[in-house]
Amino acid sequence: MSSDDEISPQDAMNFDKDREQIESELKEVFEDVVEEYSSATNILIRFEEWRSNDLTAYTEAYATLCLPKVVSPLVRMNLVFWDPLNEMVDLEKLDWYRTLALYGLHDDETEESLAKDPDISLLPTIVEKVIIPKLTHLVDRCWDPLSSSQTLRLVGTVNRYIRRFPTLGPASKSLHNLFNAILHKIKTSLEHDVFIPVTPKLSESKSPFFQRQFAGGLKLLKNITSWQGILNDNTLKDLALTSLLNRYLLTAIKYCQLVDAVQKVRLISLVLPRVWLQGGTAEFKMFTATVMNLHQQLDKDNPLHLESIETLSGILKTLRSHRID
Repeated sequence: MSSDDEISPQDAMNFDKDREQIESELKEVFEDVVEEYSSATNILIRFEEWRSNDLTAYTEAYATLCLPKVVSPLVRMNLVFWDPLNEMVDLEKLDWYRTLALYGLHDDETEESLAKDPDISLLPTIVEKVIIPKLTHLVDRCWDPLSSSQTLRLVGTVNRYIRRFPTLGPASKSLHNLFNAILHKIKTSLEHDVFIPVTPKLSESKSPFFQRQFAGGLKLLKNITSWQGILNDNTLKDLALTSLLNRYLLTAIKYCQLVDAVQKVRLISLVLPRVWLQGGTAEFKMFTATVMNLHQQLDKDNPLHLESIETLSGILKTLRSHRID
């Protein structure tokens, strides 16, 4: 079952019960801590007062190095119920995040003063050391690659952080771990979630089960290609084209009725990133051959085939314009 499907009432009730239990336990963590030290926001306020009143002592105490370690556990607590896979929660609007982002800043800041600010990397450090690892954990434990809604939110979240924080580059170990977790879940889904019964009996290709399984494979293809521009293109092509499109979808199309096969090819063409077509690629040879084979089978004198002919002609035109033979 895809995570796009409705959650049963029993599962929802169990989830609410577990959440209440966790909330209760979280309250106990700081029950013996005074309020001014019980939140990241309050601690940051204290550190900022220290920095403003005695910058020399602040610097000599290596507060800049200690601060991320001090607030990280509290940030993790704030992220306990963070669920970017199922809810559009904008962390940037939360108090603790805004306090981190504005820490040490003043109205009269200049580019020169910002460049010299020892705490300018506080938020990027928390993002790399706390938020991205949390996201990696959610991918590993909760993300369903077959879920379009989860994938859309996850892609948006990852893309947003990469664009906003230059520290999340090729040298970032946290980002590397996140990408590996995403690829691992995609590979696992390809191995365990994709099953399209291939049968020489044309009548069976019209069965609801066959159609549902094909739709699931197409959905996974769309979700995988959603990562184009974020994950390594060569790796993504291998997963999307070699392991899914060529191995499962195009093989299944061979056993579909002609008009149905054309419609499936059309849906596939809408999913494939156009940038992958530029210059041609070996992975597309099977797709191109399938389109041409279907086109040759259509009869231009058959009124029922006219729409299909037009559809395939458009796809072939697109493929040829990108120099694919």
